[in-house]
Amino acid sequence: MLVKIKHFLLFCLLINFLKLFSQDDNSDTMMMNDLMEVVILKKKKSISQLYNISSNVINVDKEELLKSACCNISESFETNPHIETNFTNSIIGIKQISLFGLKSPYILISEEDLPSIRAGTQVIGLNYIPGTWVESIQINKGTSNVENGYESLTGEINVKLKKPKHDDPFFLNIFRGYKGRNELNIQFSEKLSNKLYSSLFVHGSNRQKKVDKNLDSFLDKPTSSQFNILNIWQFESTDKSFSAMLTLNRFKDRKKIGQISPKNIGKSEEKLWNGSINTNQLKSNFILNYNFLERPYNNLTFQLFNSFLDYNSFYGFRKYDFKLNTNYLKIYFKSIIQNTMNKIKVGINLVEDDFDESLTKKKYDRSEKSIGGFFEYNYDNLDDFSFNGGIRIDNHNKLNTFITPKFNLKYKINSKSILKLSYGRGKRLSSIFLENLNLFVSNRKIKILRKNNFSYGLKPELADNFGINFNYNFRLNKKNAFLTFDFYRTQFKNQIIADYEIPNEISFYNSDGKSFSNSYLIEFVYDPIKNLELTLAYKYNDVKFNYLSGLKRKALNPEDRIFINLNYNYKDLNIDRDIWRFNFSLHAIGKQRIPENLNSLNGFESKKYMLLNLQLTKIFNKNFELYLGFENLANYLQKNPIIDSNNPFGPNFDSSLIYAPIFGAMNYFGLRYNLN
Repeated sequence: MLVKIKHFLLFCLLINFLKLFSQDDNSDTMMMNDLMEVVILKKKKSISQLYNISSNVINVDKEELLKSACCNISESFETNPHIETNFTNSIIGIKQISLFGLKSPYILISEEDLPSIRAGTQVIGLNYIPGTWVESIQINKGTSNVENGYESLTGEINVKLKKPKHDDPFFLNIFRGYKGRNELNIQFSEKLSNKLYSSLFVHGSNRQKKVDKNLDSFLDKPTSSQFNILNIWQFESTDKSFSAMLTLNRFKDRKKIGQISPKNIGKSEEKLWNGSINTNQLKSNFILNYNFLERPYNNLTFQLFNSFLDYNSFYGFRKYDFKLNTNYLKIYFKSIIQNTMNKIKVGINLVEDDFDESLTKKKYDRSEKSIGGFFEYNYDNLDDFSFNGGIRIDNHNKLNTFITPKFNLKYKINSKSILKLSYGRGKRLSSIFLENLNLFVSNRKIKILRKNNFSYGLKPELADNFGINFNYNFRLNKKNAFLTFDFYRTQFKNQIIADYEIPNEISFYNSDGKSFSNSYLIEFVYDPIKNLELTLAYKYNDVKFNYLSGLKRKALNPEDRIFINLNYNYKDLNIDRDIWRFNFSLHAIGKQRIPENLNSLNGFESKKYMLLNLQLTKIFNKNFELYLGFENLANYLQKNPIIDSNNPFGPNFDSSLIYAPIFGAMNYFGLRYNLN
C-alpha cells in the first residue's frame, strides 16, 4: 500500500509540473534569451543532457572523469545519479553497474557505437577500460536505437575513446591508492602526416598488499596485476570524403583471492580456500567511412569488430572457464528525404559468438549466429517536435526470426520545458554463470530448472521498456537551474532469475510471472554562486521479481538513493584559469532486502547508509596537476560479509550476499602531466 501511495504522489507531482510549466508568461522574449543562455552554459558542463535530440541521452565528458579516482569505466559513475554502482563482490574485485535497479547485462555497452562488451561480459568488461583513455561517455536511458542490435533492455552506454588527431602528444597519470593500489597510464599521440595520425596508450596496475581489515582470514580485495595496451590509427582524406580508424587492444589481468595465510586459521597450506582469476583479451575494431561529396548528406559506414576473451578461474574447489570468440560486422547508409528535417538510416548486422564454457568439468559450449537488418527514420521540424523510430528484423540460429521496434519522441512544451517519451523492446540470451560470479565465492548448490534445449535449457529473456522524461530550465536568483523528472518501466517476459532465496542453494529459472522495474528520478542542478555547481537527486527503484516463492522486491537492491554533488572551481583572476578543483559526493543508500541465510533464518532489511567521497585537485599550470582523494569517508562497513568464514569448505560458506563496502575508508593521490 505504501508503495502505491509513493507512485501516486510521484505521478501527481509530474502532472503538476506539466500544468505549471506549460503556461508561458508574457515575457516570451526574455524567456527565449534565458533559454539560450541556459543551453550555452549547459554545453560547457562536464555532464549534460542532450536536449536537441529525441532520446534521453546524458553526455559525460573527460573533465567529469577527473572528479573521482576513475581508474576504469566501472568507477566513472560516482559523480552522477543516473547509473547505479553496486558492490557485487569486493572479494573477487568486481564493481558492477546497474540502470533502473537492473544489472549491467541488460544494458547494451558499446565502444565507438559498436557493441563490443556483450554476451554477458558487461559484468567484467568495464573494468578493463582505463578512464584516462576516454573522451566521453553517452548514457542513453530507456530505448536505444535499433542500429546496434536487439539486446538492449534498459538502455545503452557508449564509450568514445580519445582520437589521435585531437589528443595531446603526451599524457602521464600516476595513481597511488590505499593499501598498495598502484596505477600508471602513459599515452602518446602523433601526427604522422596531414592525413595519418596514431596513438599508443599503455596502462599498468597492481595491488600486492594483502589486507584483511575485518579479520575473517579472507582478503578484503584480491591481489592483482594488469597490463593493457591500446593502439589507434586514424586516417582522413584531404577533402574529408574518406576516413578510417583501426583500434587494436590487448590486455591481461591476474587476480588472487581467498584466505591469506595458515597462521590466521591454524590450518595447513593445502586446507586454505584460495582462488585465482586470469583474464586475457585481444580485440580489434575497424571503421571505414565514406561521405558522398556530391550529395553532402549521404554517408556509408563499414565497421568490423573481432574479439577473443579468455576468462580462466578457480574458486576453492570450483573451476570455471569462459572463452568467447566474437565476430561482428555492421554496414549502414545514412541519407535525407527531400530535406534535413527527414533523415534515414538503413543497414545490416552480422554477429557470430562462439562460447567455450565449463564449470567443474561440465561443458556449456554453444554457438550463436545472427543476421539482421534495420531501418531508422528521424523527423525534426526544427522547432518544437522531433521523432525517431526504428525497426529491425533478425534471424538467429537459436531464436529464429523476430522483430524489434523502438521509438523516441520529443516535444518542446514551451521555451523552457521539454517532454520526451520512449518505447522499445529487447531480447537476449543470458550467460548465467558469468553474470553471477559472486555465486562462486560460496558453496551454494547450483540448480538449473531447464525448460528447453536453449543455452542452459532456459528461454531467452524478453522485455518492453517505456519511458518519460521531463526537463525544465529556469532562472533562480538570476542563476541557471535545471529540473529533470524521469520515469521508466521495464516489463519482463521469461526473465531469468538467479534465486538466492533458499540458503545453501542458487537456482536459475525462467520466471512464469511478470517481473518488472519502475524507476523514478528527480534531479535538480543549480549554480548558486559563480564556479559552484550543486546537483541534488532522488531515485526510487521499485523492482520486483517473480521468484518461485512469490513476487518479491529484488534482493540486494537499494529501494531508493539520495545523491548530492558539489563541484567548485577556484579561479585565479590574475592568470584567468582554475588553480583548484573541489568535488564532493554523497550517496545515501536505501534499505535492501537480504534473503534468508544462516545468520538470519527469516532474512532481513539492511540499514540505510551513506558513502562520502571527496577529491581536491591543485592545478599548477595547463600541463601539471596533483590530486588527493578520499572514498567512503564515513567508514561504513558491512559486518560479517562472509557467512561461516571459519569453515570455507563447509555447506554454509557464503559471500554472495554482500550489499555494502567491506573495505572501509580509503585515500588516494596522484599526478597528471600532459603536453598540449
